[in-house]
Amino acid sequence: MADRRLVYPGDSVGVAEEFVAGPGTYEENGEVFAATVGMLTLDTTDFVARVEPFPSQPAVVKPGDIVLGVVQATRPSMAIVEVKAIASRPNRGIGGDTNGTLHVSKSSDQYVDSMESAFRVRDIVRAKVLESDPAIQLTTKGPDLGVLKSYCPRCGSPMARKGRGVVCPECDWKDTKKLAADYGEGYIL
Repeated sequence: MADRRLVYPGDSVGVAEEFVAGPGTYEENGEVFAATVGMLTLDTTDFVARVEPFPSQPAVVKPGDIVLGVVQATRPSMAIVEVKAIASRPNRGIGGDTNGTLHVSKSSDQYVDSMESAFRVRDIVRAKVLESDPAIQLTTKGPDLGVLKSYCPRCGSPMARKGRGVVCPECDWKDTKKLAADYGEGYIL
Protein backbone atom coordinates (compact mmCIF):
# COMPACT_ATOMS: atom_id res chain seq x y z
CA MET A 1 0.00 0.00 0.00
CA ALA A 2 1.32 3.46 -0.83
CA ASP A 3 0.32 6.97 0.27
CA ARG A 4 0.73 9.71 -2.42
CA ARG A 5 0.63 13.49 -2.14
CA LEU A 6 2.31 16.63 -3.48
CA VAL A 7 5.36 17.76 -1.50
CA TYR A 8 7.87 20.61 -1.68
CA PRO A 9 11.60 20.69 -0.75
CA GLY A 10 12.05 20.57 3.00
CA ASP A 11 8.61 19.08 3.72
CA SER A 12 8.74 16.41 6.40
CA VAL A 13 7.53 13.16 4.84
CA GLY A 14 8.14 10.66 7.63
CA VAL A 15 10.45 9.45 10.35
CA ALA A 16 13.53 7.31 9.80
CA GLU A 17 12.15 4.69 12.19
CA GLU A 18 9.31 4.00 9.71
CA PHE A 19 10.76 4.83 6.27
CA VAL A 20 14.13 4.70 4.56
CA ALA A 21 15.01 7.80 2.54
CA GLY A 22 14.70 6.84 -1.13
CA PRO A 23 15.09 8.84 -4.36
CA GLY A 24 14.09 12.49 -4.01
CA THR A 25 14.30 12.43 -0.21
CA TYR A 26 16.96 12.74 2.49
CA GLU A 27 17.23 11.84 6.17
CA GLU A 28 18.33 14.30 8.82
CA ASN A 29 18.19 13.89 12.61
CA GLY A 30 15.88 10.88 12.38
CA GLU A 31 13.37 12.58 10.04
CA VAL A 32 12.87 12.08 6.29
CA PHE A 33 12.41 15.21 4.11
CA ALA A 34 11.51 15.88 0.48
CA ALA A 35 14.49 17.06 -1.57
CA THR A 36 12.45 18.22 -4.60
CA VAL A 37 8.96 19.23 -5.70
CA GLY A 38 7.00 16.17 -6.71
CA MET A 39 4.67 13.36 -5.76
CA LEU A 40 5.53 11.62 -2.51
CA THR A 41 5.12 7.86 -2.34
CA LEU A 42 5.25 6.27 1.10
CA ASP A 43 5.67 2.60 0.27
CA THR A 44 4.35 0.70 3.30
CA THR A 45 5.41 -2.65 1.82
CA ASP A 46 9.14 -1.87 1.43
CA PHE A 47 9.09 1.07 3.91
CA VAL A 48 10.72 3.53 1.50
CA ALA A 49 9.86 7.20 1.04
CA ARG A 50 10.28 8.44 -2.57
CA VAL A 51 9.57 11.74 -4.31
CA GLU A 52 8.99 11.54 -8.07
CA PRO A 53 9.88 15.00 -9.37
CA PHE A 54 7.65 16.80 -11.83
CA PRO A 55 9.14 17.26 -15.28
CA SER A 56 9.42 20.94 -14.40
CA GLN A 57 8.54 23.20 -11.53
CA PRO A 58 4.86 24.14 -11.09
CA ALA A 59 3.75 27.15 -13.10
CA VAL A 60 3.53 30.45 -11.27
CA VAL A 61 0.68 32.78 -12.23
CA LYS A 62 1.89 36.21 -13.35
CA PRO A 63 0.29 39.40 -14.70
CA GLY A 64 -0.83 39.03 -18.30
CA ASP A 65 -1.47 35.27 -18.07
CA ILE A 66 -4.80 33.99 -19.35
CA VAL A 67 -6.07 31.46 -16.80
CA LEU A 68 -8.87 28.93 -16.46
CA GLY A 69 -10.70 28.71 -13.16
CA VAL A 70 -13.83 27.76 -11.29
CA VAL A 71 -16.02 30.28 -9.45
CA GLN A 72 -16.02 29.30 -5.76
CA ALA A 73 -18.16 32.13 -4.34
CA THR A 74 -19.94 35.29 -5.41
CA ARG A 75 -20.79 38.47 -3.58
CA PRO A 76 -22.47 41.57 -4.99
CA SER A 77 -19.13 43.26 -5.72
CA MET A 78 -16.79 40.32 -6.38
CA ALA A 79 -16.30 36.67 -7.18
CA ILE A 80 -13.69 34.27 -5.83
CA VAL A 81 -12.17 32.12 -8.59
CA GLU A 82 -9.94 29.11 -7.96
CA VAL A 83 -7.30 29.23 -10.71
CA LYS A 84 -6.90 25.70 -12.08
CA ALA A 85 -4.57 26.24 -15.05
CA ILE A 86 -2.76 28.73 -17.21
CA ALA A 87 -4.51 28.52 -20.59
CA SER A 88 -1.26 28.18 -22.55
CA ARG A 89 -0.14 25.29 -20.27
CA PRO A 90 -3.37 23.54 -19.26
CA ASN A 91 -1.73 20.27 -18.15
CA ARG A 92 0.85 21.88 -15.87
CA GLY A 93 0.15 22.29 -12.16
CA ILE A 94 -0.10 25.72 -10.53
CA GLY A 95 2.21 26.61 -7.65
CA GLY A 96 1.46 29.05 -4.86
CA ASP A 97 -1.90 30.61 -3.99
CA THR A 98 -4.58 29.63 -6.51
CA ASN A 99 -7.47 31.81 -5.28
CA GLY A 100 -8.12 34.92 -7.31
CA THR A 101 -10.57 37.76 -6.93
CA LEU A 102 -12.66 39.23 -9.73
CA HIS A 103 -14.11 42.66 -8.89
CA VAL A 104 -17.40 43.79 -10.46
CA SER A 105 -15.64 46.74 -12.15
CA LYS A 106 -13.26 44.30 -13.90
CA SER A 107 -15.91 41.80 -15.03
CA SER A 108 -17.22 43.30 -18.28
CA ASP A 109 -17.02 46.20 -20.70
CA GLN A 110 -20.80 46.53 -20.10
CA TYR A 111 -22.36 47.68 -16.83
CA VAL A 112 -22.75 44.83 -14.32
CA ASP A 113 -25.05 45.58 -11.38
CA SER A 114 -23.98 42.60 -9.27
CA MET A 115 -21.48 39.77 -9.72
CA GLU A 116 -24.30 37.39 -8.79
CA SER A 117 -26.03 38.35 -12.05
CA ALA A 118 -22.94 37.60 -14.19
CA PHE A 119 -21.37 34.57 -12.48
CA ARG A 120 -22.50 31.63 -10.36
CA VAL A 121 -20.67 29.10 -8.21
CA ARG A 122 -19.27 26.24 -10.40
CA ASP A 123 -19.01 28.43 -13.52
CA ILE A 124 -15.84 27.66 -15.47
CA VAL A 125 -14.22 30.91 -16.56
CA ARG A 126 -11.35 32.21 -18.66
CA ALA A 127 -9.79 35.34 -17.15
CA LYS A 128 -6.72 37.53 -17.46
CA VAL A 129 -4.39 38.05 -14.49
CA LEU A 130 -4.02 41.74 -13.60
CA GLU A 131 -1.87 41.24 -10.50
CA SER A 132 -0.39 38.22 -8.77
CA ASP A 133 1.36 39.78 -5.78
CA PRO A 134 0.29 39.95 -3.02
CA ALA A 135 -2.89 38.24 -4.33
CA ILE A 136 -4.25 37.18 -7.71
CA GLN A 137 -6.56 39.79 -9.22
CA LEU A 138 -8.47 38.91 -12.39
CA THR A 139 -10.46 40.52 -15.18
CA THR A 140 -12.97 39.09 -17.63
CA LYS A 141 -13.25 42.26 -19.74
CA GLY A 142 -13.05 41.43 -23.41
CA PRO A 143 -14.91 39.10 -25.79
CA ASP A 144 -12.63 36.09 -25.27
CA LEU A 145 -12.90 36.22 -21.48
CA GLY A 146 -15.77 35.17 -19.24
CA VAL A 147 -17.83 32.06 -18.59
CA LEU A 148 -16.90 29.04 -20.74
CA LYS A 149 -19.29 26.56 -19.13
CA SER A 150 -22.13 26.92 -16.65
CA TYR A 151 -24.37 24.51 -14.77
CA CYS A 152 -28.04 24.93 -13.96
CA PRO A 153 -28.52 26.01 -10.32
CA ARG A 154 -31.83 24.12 -10.23
CA CYS A 155 -31.01 20.69 -11.74
CA GLY A 156 -27.21 20.76 -12.28
CA SER A 157 -27.32 20.16 -16.05
CA PRO A 158 -24.87 21.98 -18.35
CA MET A 159 -26.43 25.20 -19.64
CA ALA A 160 -26.72 25.97 -23.37
CA ARG A 161 -26.06 29.39 -24.89
CA LYS A 162 -29.16 31.30 -25.95
CA GLY A 163 -28.52 34.79 -27.27
CA ARG A 164 -26.58 36.73 -24.64
CA GLY A 165 -27.53 34.34 -21.85
CA VAL A 166 -27.87 30.64 -21.07
CA VAL A 167 -30.79 28.23 -20.71
CA CYS A 168 -31.03 24.77 -19.19
CA PRO A 169 -32.14 22.20 -21.79
CA GLU A 170 -33.55 19.99 -18.99
CA CYS A 171 -35.64 22.35 -16.84
CA ASP A 172 -35.72 25.56 -18.93
CA TRP A 173 -33.97 27.69 -16.23
CA LYS A 174 -32.71 30.93 -17.82
CA ASP A 175 -29.80 32.99 -16.60
CA THR A 176 -27.67 35.97 -17.59
CA LYS A 177 -23.89 35.60 -17.70
CA LYS A 178 -20.74 37.38 -18.78
CA LEU A 179 -20.09 34.80 -21.52
CA ALA A 180 -16.84 34.28 -23.40
CA ALA A 181 -17.31 34.41 -27.20
CA ASP A 182 -16.55 30.66 -27.40
CA TYR A 183 -18.89 29.59 -24.56
CA GLY A 184 -19.30 25.80 -24.62
CA GLU A 185 -16.48 25.21 -27.12
CA GLY A 186 -12.79 24.33 -26.96
CA TYR A 187 -10.70 23.32 -23.95
CA ILE A 188 -12.67 23.34 -20.72
CA LEU A 189 -11.39 22.00 -17.40
